Parts: sequence; structure tokens; C-alpha cells
Amino acid sequence: MPFHIGERHVGFDTYDMATQQGTSHHYSRHRDETVTYGASNFRYIWPADCDLMAQSAGMTLEHRLVDWNRAPFTGDSESHISVGRKSAGPAPGAAGAPPLRVRLATHGSEAAAFGG
Repeated sequence: MPFHIGERHVGFDTYDMATQQGTSHHYSRHRDETVTYGASNFRYIWPADCDLMAQSAGMTLEHRLVDWNRAPFTGDSESHISVGRKSAGPAPGAAGAPPLRVRLATHGSEAAAFGG
């Protein structure tokens, strides 16, 4: 499935639906007309998979959006950002700890997690 077709770059993904793994393939044409190839592997996860992983870590879903502009997530969305919340227990000897917020952002088929 192509995700970018341009004058100097073509990118497409291949998927293995049984393992939920994929590869992003990138072909780039340089000014000297040489072409280079690069690939990156990823694991595709559905929003429900994110929820299950978060739940097993003691987190609850706080928000699910399409993008950083806070567009609403719908059944037709091609990407999502899931924000979960977990109250962190106090460290030994500490009076308390602030809540931990984790954002799992996926765009198309690539995922990244951010803490803070």
C-alpha cells in the first residue's frame, strides 16, 4: 500500500496480517540520479490493542484523538493518539508521586509512546 509517491521518493508498506507486522519501504532518487533503498519494520496495533495493553498496566483511557490538533477519533480514522492515565505509587520514603500520563501515538501503521 503506497503512503507517498513523489518526484524523488516512493514509499509503500507491506503487511503480514497474521503477525501484525509490516515493513515500510522507501526508494529515494538523489540529484545525481542514484536511487537508494531503506526499510523499517513495525508492528501494527489497533486502538483496542492499545486499550488492552494499557489496562494490563493499570491505566485507563482518558482521550483518543486523530491527531495533535485534537480532531475527534471516528471509525473512519486512519491514525490515533491514545492518552491514558495511571496513578504512580509513591517511591519508597517519598510522600507521594504525581500521576503518570502516557500517550501512544500511531500514524497509519507506525507507533510511538511518550511519557511525561
